[in-house]
Amino acid sequence: MPESTPKERITRLKDGSMRVLRESEQAVEHQFHEARLLASLAFAFVLVGFLLVAQWRGTSNASAALESRTDQELAAVIQELAVGNESLRSEALRLEMSLARAELDESGRADLLDKAKEELRGVRTIAGLEAASGPGVIVRLEDPERVLLAQDIVALVNELHSAGAEAVAIGPIRIDARSGVTDSPGGIRVDGSVIGRSIEIAAIGGSSDLEQALALPGGIRATLTAYPGVTMTVLSHLELEVPVAAPRPYTLGVPIHDDQQ
Repeated sequence: MPESTPKERITRLKDGSMRVLRESEQAVEHQFHEARLLASLAFAFVLVGFLLVAQWRGTSNASAALESRTDQELAAVIQELAVGNESLRSEALRLEMSLARAELDESGRADLLDKAKEELRGVRTIAGLEAASGPGVIVRLEDPERVLLAQDIVALVNELHSAGAEAVAIGPIRIDARSGVTDSPGGIRVDGSVIGRSIEIAAIGGSSDLEQALALPGGIRATLTAYPGVTMTVLSHLELEVPVAAPRPYTLGVPIHDDQQ
């Protein structure tokens, strides 16, 4: 085997040194990565251990705090919790009662308003300011000789009112507090209109009460039918209608309010 030249030996030595250097670098880099991995794992284990210890200590401290208390102290704690719960329940009950009172007041105001409206409607009906309907009677008078006077019609209307009639109309004319019944050469006039020889009076009220009042012995029926040719027929009805009274503006009368008295 031929002997290598000095140049070749130098080249081989240089190549061997480079190979050893690369291997050393690779070994150092591998060790560095392993060290970083071990350090990361160690830090993670330490952190987990710290959290576990802290949690254990917190639980232990809380348990120890309760365990270290006497029965009286524990009873006091339970009592405080019970009082707090009872206070919350009382507050909830108070709010519920306040809400119920508010709803009741609202419904009470609505009921009061409905009653006021109903009373106003009744007053307006009695005063003739509203048309009316309901059960009642129709009284038909026949006076072919024209012997009846205005006072006879007034007496008949008053008898109906006394028996409980709530609304009365003579023909198409509603009778109210300002209605006038007068005698005239042409016959009996109601609010200026002649009612003729055949008179029909509608009265809303209790039918039986009205019929009994008219049929009393010696009463209005007996009195009127005693005149020559006068007849009276009373018919009961389940539903009658009477019109609204004609508008009558006040010109002199002024209502008196409480603050003027």
